[in-house]
Amino acid sequence: MKRLLLILAAVSLLFACKKGGDDNIKYDVVTLGAEVAGSNITLSGKLGPDIDVAEVTSVGFFVSEDKAVPESGSKDFAATLKSKFEKKITVADLDGKTATTFYYRAYAKGSKTWLGKVKAFATEKIAVTKVTLDKTVLGMTVNESVTVKATVTPANASRPDVSWSTSDAKVAKVSDAGVVTGVAKGKCVITAVADGVKATCDVTVRGACPAGAVDMGTSVFWAEKNLGASAPDEVGDYFCWGETAPKQEYTAATYNGACDRYGLGELLKPADDAARAILKGNWRMPTKDEFLELIAACDIEFSSIVPRSKEILTFTSKATRKTLIFRISYGVGMKYDKDVYWSEGFGMYWTATNHSSSARAPYHAQLKSGKYYVDDTSVAPVGKHYGLQIRAVID
Repeated sequence: MKRLLLILAAVSLLFACKKGGDDNIKYDVVTLGAEVAGSNITLSGKLGPDIDVAEVTSVGFFVSEDKAVPESGSKDFAATLKSKFEKKITVADLDGKTATTFYYRAYAKGSKTWLGKVKAFATEKIAVTKVTLDKTVLGMTVNESVTVKATVTPANASRPDVSWSTSDAKVAKVSDAGVVTGVAKGKCVITAVADGVKATCDVTVRGACPAGAVDMGTSVFWAEKNLGASAPDEVGDYFCWGETAPKQEYTAATYNGACDRYGLGELLKPADDAARAILKGNWRMPTKDEFLELIAACDIEFSSIVPRSKEILTFTSKATRKTLIFRISYGVGMKYDKDVYWSEGFGMYWTATNHSSSARAPYHAQLKSGKYYVDDTSVAPVGKHYGLQIRAVID
């Protein structure tokens, strides 16, 4: 009976050891733990009581994505020998891998190598805070393909992969690489998403670029020259907002009052649009947003052909590399009364958008060397009855 009890006790002890597994192994080197604070990690270990410090030549940690933490194939981070030894590393030391589980163990080397227990730590996730597209407005033709590039911030985000989608695949489709292809005329929105953060690009798919227009990669085609001009570098005619023909005097008394018939922020109707009246068809004046879109879509360069007499701005499309020329010479900015009124080198262009908060004047584009924007009379004394230049667009 006594012999049977001893056998049962031995079997129980063996079973307990197997059940406990690694927890029941005595390690001469102790893997204490890992502290993760942002991109910084501190690994800690200590020598067991059975190791003679005099025999130890080096200590450190093996770190691996492999649970076995093999001595070969793992990163080796040497530490300074103390009763407790530590090693401070960063995520960069782990190949920049964030939101990743790593396995590690302390070691000591001397006449042999002593290993500690394998433990684990996880690097923190670095969230995407912003996705930026190099194009937020895109104009293209059917079957044309344009690549939209996405930039993820921060650059070391844990999940920087971008996924793409379209709001209407019947208008434009988009590939996994951000290549947008026009399918049919219409409008849609392309969306890029990284780690739940979105950015969008408004896409307009148009027909072929008509004669007299330039494809600047925007949502509309732009006329190659000003209304009434004989060449792209000429001024052309002057128009009051809402009037369809140039005239001799540009005063409040001679103004037909078109602006007063429009509410704040309203767009000019075709019957009051000089571009539609003169060029016919679908030609029209650009809206405020379309002028802003053009400015954002281009590299702009100033050149002085004849100083103070013939100066121009050349707009070069970042997407198509096509160009537009805008005359900005001194004295051609706008007309007031019977004479040209503006001493500085501005090009002043009407938009089809009535002002959204002031009845004093509609929005107009101001183009000057080093200064290109769309604003209202808070910037320059432009009245609705003043004569400004017009650069037409067509859908």
